[in-house]
Amino acid sequence: MANFGLQKRFGENNNKLRFAVTNVFDGAMIRGVTDIPAENIYVNINLRFNQRTFKLTYSQSFGNKKLNDKRNRTSASDEEQRRMR
Repeated sequence: MANFGLQKRFGENNNKLRFAVTNVFDGAMIRGVTDIPAENIYVNINLRFNQRTFKLTYSQSFGNKKLNDKRNRTSASDEEQRRMR
């Protein structure tokens, strides 16, 4: 089975547009044959697990990215560990 995908980022908020195809060549099939004449058993199996699927996804980030920088601050224990070194 082969899968394929593309992603494009655009805009200031890292908006994303994704396109994906699963099972590109429609090859996700398992075939098997069991033949035991002494026990009168003959089994022919064709299993198809996944059909070809196309996905188009758009995602947009919300919020203020400037706040993320303020949240990444050091604590008093971090400063104390630096003094001990």
